[in-house]
Formats: sequence, structure tokens, C-alpha cells
Amino acid sequence: MYKKMGRKGWESIIPFYNAYVLFEVLYERGWRFLTLLVPFYNIYVIIRLMLDLADAFGQSNGFAVGLLLLNPVFEIILGLDDKIQFQGAEVYEDDFVDKMVSGVAATFDNAVNSRESEEVAQLKKLKVLREEELISEEEYNEKRKDIVSKI
Repeated sequence: MYKKMGRKGWESIIPFYNAYVLFEVLYERGWRFLTLLVPFYNIYVIIRLMLDLADAFGQSNGFAVGLLLLNPVFEIILGLDDKIQFQGAEVYEDDFVDKMVSGVAATFDNAVNSRESEEVAQLKKLKVLREEELISEEEYNEKRKDIVSKI
């Protein structure tokens, strides 16, 4: 089956790497095989994978059910049947993981930016206090070092 997809046969027997290669061929993003580690979401990923694999070989959704329930048998059929050829995969865009990663990154950026803005506001207040001579130069330098160390 892997040879029909244009890959080397040995890639099918290495655990985890074979899943990476399969995701790379079908979705052009091999790292997405890690979504199989997410509980409950992995059920959706496996079903989608079997549907897309059957589609890439020009087979029906019934064949995909066979891939899902009797995977080794149906993969052997895909690999050994000369009538079945790999037709290429239509890349299915599942933005769930991309949105999840970008959402976590945005939350982290917001937290960092709000933290920086708090320190910047404190530095401005401290400067005003020094300019109005409400605190000494030594107190200003000491507090400034404390705030800058938090950044």
C-alpha cells in the first residue's frame, strides 16, 4: 500500500513513523498523527483517516468501514490488488487543531502583553513620583530594578 502511495515499503513497518507517513501523504502534515493521542478526538481522526484513505484509493465509504473494522485485511487488499491504484489524496482541511494551537498562542501572547503593560504602567507611575520628588533617587532606582526584574 505504501509503495502504491509513492513511498518505500519499509516505512509501513516502523511504529509511529508509519502513521506519520500516512498523515504526510494524505494531509501534507505528518505531525497531525499526534492528534491520535487526544482522547475522544482520536476516534474522529481515525474515522476521517479511513474515509480519506479509501477515497485516495478510489474506494467507497463501505470500503472505509472495512478499513476501520478489519484494518489489516483491507490494507492488504489495497496493497496487493492490481486493479486498485492510488489516485492521490484531496487534502482535507480540519482546522480544529490549527485553531486550538493558535488560540493557545493568542492567550499566551495576551498574558505576556498584559503583564508587560502592568510593569510599564508601574514604571511610569514611579517616574512621576520621582519627578515630583515624592520619593528619593535611591528609592526610585531600587523600585525600578524590582519592576524591571519582573519583565
